[in-house]
Amino acid sequence: IKVEFSSGKIKLVSKIRIYDDKFKTDKQVGVKSTLGELRNHYSLSGIQIVNNSLYVSVRSMKMLLEMDVDKDNISDEWLSTGSPSALPNDLKVKSILLY
Repeated sequence: IKVEFSSGKIKLVSKIRIYDDKFKTDKQVGVKSTLGELRNHYSLSGIQIVNNSLYVSVRSMKMLLEMDVDKDNISDEWLSTGSPSALPNDLKVKSILLY
């Protein structure tokens, strides 16, 4: 996406963050969907903590999904092993970052 500013400069938008639960992927996953739904429809590329937020990566869709969980409430098992299976299926998607 290209955006032209009032100064006449054109910038390329490389990322879009979505908080609206009306946005859905081709598999009907979106904000307020669960990690379980995400696992059922996509191959997860990884899970990481960035700026105290937990993100699930779906590289095939070029999406990072911020989960609605406080870093302090993430299981010790995941923090020590990094295993995505240690996270509960009922975690909700808080926002989606398209890149």
